[in-house]
Amino acid sequence: RSVVTNENYYNQIAADYEAASKLAVGAPAPEIEFVDANGKKFTLADLKGRALYVDFCASWCGPCRDEIPHLAKLVDEVGNNDPDILCISISIDDNATPWKKLIEKDKPVWPQYLATEAGQKSISEDYQINGIPRFILIDKNGKIITVNAPRPSTLNKESLKALLK
Repeated sequence: RSVVTNENYYNQIAADYEAASKLAVGAPAPEIEFVDANGKKFTLADLKGRALYVDFCASWCGPCRDEIPHLAKLVDEVGNNDPDILCISISIDDNATPWKKLIEKDKPVWPQYLATEAGQKSISEDYQINGIPRFILIDKNGKIITVNAPRPSTLNKESLKALLK
């Protein structure tokens, strides 16, 4: 408080610091609720045991769509059954219909999820994501590795696995 004497500035800095520290390397990943195409609910905790490379996207997002072929190639290199890492996509679409149509059209081989209303709130507030596509990496114990992971267009299996170390 001796450096910042203005109460409003101090409170804003303290709030920003607290929010950022929740996303620091090694911090527990904030929970996100999402559903699969059948409506079954999941959370990130349900997927613990393998590191997660999470793609936040939407059916209407052009840059997200541009990353899909690269993500498909990365998933092909890594494999769905890799014991170390699982790639998943979580859509922030408000309406499930276009999301489901896109899944039917593209037939991605990695898990596809749709954020629930609570999940969308967590993505925007807890993860401070206000633009997509966005990729994050979470370790097998549910701890943050990075909330600004490289896009699949810049990764291959080796470079992705190197981020896990």
